[in-house]
Amino acid sequence: MMAANKLFTRFDSTTAVGRKHWTWLGVFLIVAFLISQAPARLIGVGLPPGIALEGYSGTLWRGSAARAAMLINDKQFQLGQLEWTIHPWSLLIMQPAVSLKSQWGSQLLSGRVATGWGGSISLQDVSASIDMRFIRQLLPLYIGGTLQVDVKRLVSRDLSPVAADGRVVWQNAVWTARAGDVALGNYVLELSGEDRLNAEVITLSGPLEVSGGLALTGRDYQLNLSLSGPATENAGLRQSLSLLAEPVPTGFNMRLEGTL
Repeated sequence: MMAANKLFTRFDSTTAVGRKHWTWLGVFLIVAFLISQAPARLIGVGLPPGIALEGYSGTLWRGSAARAAMLINDKQFQLGQLEWTIHPWSLLIMQPAVSLKSQWGSQLLSGRVATGWGGSISLQDVSASIDMRFIRQLLPLYIGGTLQVDVKRLVSRDLSPVAADGRVVWQNAVWTARAGDVALGNYVLELSGEDRLNAEVITLSGPLEVSGGLALTGRDYQLNLSLSGPATENAGLRQSLSLLAEPVPTGFNMRLEGTL
């Protein structure tokens, strides 16, 4: 009889533990469901300064904004319509990741952004088409054309690139001048490296031949370019290049180094 009582007591205890586990599982599923249905506008709570979204739709995890823009050096960069997907499993390993896609006219941007240990930020599978007119707002460069970006991986730490794998194509490059645009050509910037970022410039076509590259270690950079071809005979372009490059019989040599 005592043995039977012990058996029933053990059974009741096991059943109680099982009910407790199922209760917690039920609570977890309910909370997960409520979070999954959270409105998209809640993402605005965690946005850093300088990023503005309007016209929310969808949910926090998979949503969109009708209008998006961000400040870069106090200049507003339009993203247009923005869509995002937050990857829940990335939150479990404390490395939040989000996939983004935006369109503003002919400008297209897409890719995945993730944070890592030590404050690093990783960009993966980045694809973009950007008009160079915006670059002119950031830097005193009188240039035009379109940038086509195809970067498999770009990692930065403390706002300095530390690893990269990809390429950037500058299509229909021009030097803009009051007397008229000067055609330059089409160029590829090959990105590679770990701890030390290397960017090699390759000329695809055009009247301005450019070769050389950029090396970036932390915030220290070294730029070494050779420029030649018929475009270097343009008086206005020669005057602009002479401010940064050394004239040589074949064109110009540009050697710069410093800290960003």
